[in-house]
This record gives sequence, structure tokens and C-alpha cells, in this order.
Amino acid sequence: MLDFQKNQKINSDGIYESAANEDMLSYLLLAYDLYTIDHNYELQDRVIKRLKDENQFQGALYELYIASLFMRAGFEIEYSDESDYSQKHPEFIAKLSSSDQFIAVEAKSKHRESLIGRKGTLNGKFRLYITKSMNRAFHKEVDMPYIIFIDINLPAEKKHYAYVKKQLNYELKKSYENLAISNKFNLIFFTDHHPYSTSNNSAASIFFKKPIYLTSSKPKYVIEKQNIIIGRILKSISQYGNIPNSFSDLDPYDSE
Repeated sequence: MLDFQKNQKINSDGIYESAANEDMLSYLLLAYDLYTIDHNYELQDRVIKRLKDENQFQGALYELYIASLFMRAGFEIEYSDESDYSQKHPEFIAKLSSSDQFIAVEAKSKHRESLIGRKGTLNGKFRLYITKSMNRAFHKEVDMPYIIFIDINLPAEKKHYAYVKKQLNYELKKSYENLAISNKFNLIFFTDHHPYSTSNNSAASIFFKKPIYLTSSKPKYVIEKQNIIIGRILKSISQYGNIPNSFSDLDPYDSE
């Protein structure tokens, strides 16, 4: 990020000014997610340790993104007790501030060679391969409504909405056509949250400002005011990448 900054011109106020590239925006968004969680809840030591572990970085990065996404959408969160090994827990429990609705939330990020610091190269015919992540999420023990987030982590050349939707439908039909899974979740959001640039000197962008999501037809537990909750989540995702210059105590969803 500093190398990129040094290559920019200084404006009349003596400030480096440019659109953020992938490295810069990734760094700033991680900082903003950490700030959001520290300001609204508690920044846990275990999350920092995972960020510093090369093998756990990607999972921790996505977990931070989802937690901060919910906070910016007006939810309170409570992390699961990681010291309890008697069952597999979701990442956290979310509660909409204006209701008594509790929701279990799980976040899974698809690892791919050469992306987000992983070694190797992408070879052969590309597939999303997200069903393994979904199956792991389905095995979590929950006794309340359940929302799952899957980060598909696409390479830059595959970031085409129509292609992703077609591939997603194909893989879901192939894996779950004969399996009853509607009682295992309420909502599944498929995201691609990591910023990308076409080169080190070009502006970064976020691919999925409007993610694809599935709604269960027969959930075990019902989400009250589900459309409002979906709307809040979609709005929070659509605004990701926009770091404010100042902060307000006002709820951006007060008009609901």
C-alpha cells in the first residue's frame, strides 16, 4: 500500500490523492471492520491471533467482515463460546436491536489457489465448489433461525454475475436435488467480498454489491420480519467499500 502511495502525485494541499487499488482498499476495509467490532462490541484476542496465522487468515478475515456487516446493519452480536467443545457452534448470535429476534450466523470462505495470499495457480476447468462449505455449515448445532454466508472468492476473470448464477444453480441442483435441506437453514447468502483490481495501478472495486441468496421454503425456525432483515443485510453489503469520513450515532434504518 505504501509503495502504491509513493507512486502517486501530491496535490496542492500536499496530500497523496488517488482511487484505492486492491491492496490499499483491502487494508483499509480490514481496519474499518476491526474498528467497527471494537467500537460496537469487543475485539477478541482469538480473532487477532487468527489474523496473524497465515493458515487461518482468510477465515478470520471473512468472519470479521460478516460480524461488522451485521453491526452496520443495526444488529447486536454475541460470539459463541469457543471453549465449549461439546458441539459445533455458529460464528455468533445476532439480535436486531429493535426486536427480540435471535439469529445464528455462520460464515464460510472458499479457499482458492493464488487468491488471498494462498500459493499455487488456478488450473483446469473452473467450478465454484461451494457445496462442501455448505455441508459444513449445515452440521452446526442451532436451536434458532439460521443464516449462512458463503464467500465464493472468485478470480478476477470469473467475476461475471450471469456466469456465477448459472454455475451456482448447476452445482446446487447437482448436489442437493434429491436431498431435503430446507429445514437446515433460513437464508444462505453467496458473497464475493474481497476487493479486486485489474492491475496494481487501477482502482479497486467490490464484485457482489448485490449478492445471490437462497430462502428456505420450510425452515425449522421462522425469522420474524424476514424481509426487513434481508433488506438490512443487502443494504449493508451494498455499502461495503464505502468508508465514511465521519461517524454518526443515528441508525441509518430509522425510517423502517
